[in-house]
Amino acid sequence: MPKIRLTTTALRTLVPQCTDRIYWDETLPGFGVKVTPKGHRCYVVQYRNSYGVDRRMTLSDVRVLTIEQARTRAKEVLAKVTLGGDPAKDKQDDRKCITINDILDLYMANHIEKKGANTQRSYRAMYKNYVRPFMGTKPWKDVTQDDCQKLLDHVTETSGEGNGNNAVGYLRSAWNWCIPKILPMNSNPTFKVEMNEKRSRDVVIDENEYRELYKALVAHRDANPQNNPSMYMAIEMIIFTAARKMEVLSMQWDAVKDGYIHVTDKGNSRRRKPKIKQIVITEPVQELLGRIPKNSKWLFARSTAPELHITSVDEVWCDVRKEAGLPHVNIHDLRRSWITFAIDDLKISLETVSKAVGHSSPEVTRIHYNKIARKTKLKANHDIAEGLASAMMGD
Repeated sequence: MPKIRLTTTALRTLVPQCTDRIYWDETLPGFGVKVTPKGHRCYVVQYRNSYGVDRRMTLSDVRVLTIEQARTRAKEVLAKVTLGGDPAKDKQDDRKCITINDILDLYMANHIEKKGANTQRSYRAMYKNYVRPFMGTKPWKDVTQDDCQKLLDHVTETSGEGNGNNAVGYLRSAWNWCIPKILPMNSNPTFKVEMNEKRSRDVVIDENEYRELYKALVAHRDANPQNNPSMYMAIEMIIFTAARKMEVLSMQWDAVKDGYIHVTDKGNSRRRKPKIKQIVITEPVQELLGRIPKNSKWLFARSTAPELHITSVDEVWCDVRKEAGLPHVNIHDLRRSWITFAIDDLKISLETVSKAVGHSSPEVTRIHYNKIARKTKLKANHDIAEGLASAMMGD
């Protein structure tokens, strides 16, 4: 293998060959840069341990550390070898420890996969989007309460308070499942994490807030042309139709026909059989459909893989709601606001609205979504109690 003086300039001149090639540093024996046929470059260090066995370990991608930082790291590794250590073997031993990814995989395979489809999708997405990227490769014994608190704070900052709580809560569930079968008792570091205060489920957007939300949506889209336009249009579709988020994200062009968009309504109950729901193509929805490109079977396709649909709009939604002055509003609140607007402002009957949004019965709509009905019930209780009190007091 060739020897050169490794510098920042020299790194740029290294050309990929038909096989892996390592360029060793003239100034520090054992330190080099490996270049693969595909052009990937990484720093490596090679040494012989106390048993005479040759070892080679990767330090980092050249985009992560500068040449001087990597040289300093290589000196640290070689110093440990001089003192009788074997850093490459230590790294291999660490990899044999159970990692957070291992815990999540075991929990998914042996517990969550027995649950309903919605539960499986929720856990899989939470682990994939938040927990695995943040601490997935970390051995369980190295995870501290502070790490879990940082996970909650990070997810809260990027994706909202609800997702922050869920990320830690779902990790807690997986960890508890592994006790004591795999992990020791009292090892769960998530228990003392300070969770976000649970938000009210009565959030409803008024007319002025809708106006600010749409302004923020358009402004964010125009300011970030690198983002996938599908995310912005999916949010519009949720606003106009009150369809559930996954119903919208999985819409297909061949289901757009006869004045309706046909979607599979799976509901939230494991006992409910999926059914086809018809979403009326109103004028705003028709205008939106006209703006969506037909380069995929999905209405809201991924920009990098059009054969797949997007699975989240959080990347855009968290910024848009903050810019609109509505940091407390989540995606499902758009559905609640649509229902409340229809019943309370437009005076459409509860039964009609319930059918329009695919609820199993009008009672579901009344209990969980009809804000005025709850207020009326609350006022009635107060009035009755006050009336009885007045009667008893002789007022």
